[in-house]
Amino acid sequence: MALEEIEKALVQMRNPRPETTRGTLNVTLAAHRFVQAERLGEEPMWQTMDRLVDELIRRRADAARRASKGRGGDPNAEWLPGLDS
Repeated sequence: MALEEIEKALVQMRNPRPETTRGTLNVTLAAHRFVQAERLGEEPMWQTMDRLVDELIRRRADAARRASKGRGGDPNAEWLPGLDS
């Protein structure tokens, strides 16, 4: 095998990287438009997603607390089991 062919094969190899520089958001086009609209300036997509998921968790916790006030018990067990508040 010629050296050029070996170099070409090695260049085309993909090695796992310890730190990825980007990811894939596999969602519908409508969900993609929503996430894009929620971005703050040039904020990375992962940061936007983190903010949206954090907000969802907080809102669910608040709703569970309001709903369980009259019933008693641990509201966190109802809205997201296993997650410490």
